Amino acid sequence: NLLYRWRIDMTNQLIRLSLTLILIITSLFFVAQASAEADILIKNLKQSLFEDVNQTASRYQSAYENDPSKVDDLVKQFSIFYSKDPELERYLAGWVKAYPKSYSAHLALGMYYHMRGNTARGTDWIENTPPDRVQEMERWFAKARAEYKVSLELTAKPLLSYVQMIFIGSHTGTREEERKWLDESVKIDPANFPARRAYLLSLRPQWGGSFVEMEAFIKASKKFPLSEKSQR
Repeated sequence: NLLYRWRIDMTNQLIRLSLTLILIITSLFFVAQASAEADILIKNLKQSLFEDVNQTASRYQSAYENDPSKVDDLVKQFSIFYSKDPELERYLAGWVKAYPKSYSAHLALGMYYHMRGNTARGTDWIENTPPDRVQEMERWFAKARAEYKVSLELTAKPLLSYVQMIFIGSHTGTREEERKWLDESVKIDPANFPARRAYLLSLRPQWGGSFVEMEAFIKASKKFPLSEKSQR
């Protein structure tokens, strides 16, 4: 019995270690990655050069829709809007006002609101988070969700909108809702990795999931036509 329990304990520890390493890597998903073009885009945004901003951002979305292998470039470009900069809100809102039918504009504003919600909540477990911070998080997330929902109707492959809805669902939604957005993402891009990565993060124990569920999802994802790089 002792040997059996020791083996079970070691197996669980190895699972936790492997999943922790995955989380360390995936936690960098929407950390802004510096690039010359990204710096120029933010500079133009703060100068209200909305036409230039819209053309640049939309070019990455179009490139992805024409060639799904460009998804990493899409993620990197839009990560700059996942920002705590308090100045950005009025410029992003101005971009949406200037281009109300722009998928990129609504997604960018939603990502900004999303980050504000994450900042309001903090990093502690939800049961240890003060109610006023939870309410502030929900207020920002409601604004983000509204922008994402508008964006879904504005382009053929709103992959990043689905990804963001999964992330928000892990905070304020249900497992069924998260799965719905994952399934929608697979419909438009069967080999996509970002939505699966977001769903994996939503299965963390602090969000009501478990390491067992995470491991099962990783195994199930290997059945899909993911790239070799994504399955590592």
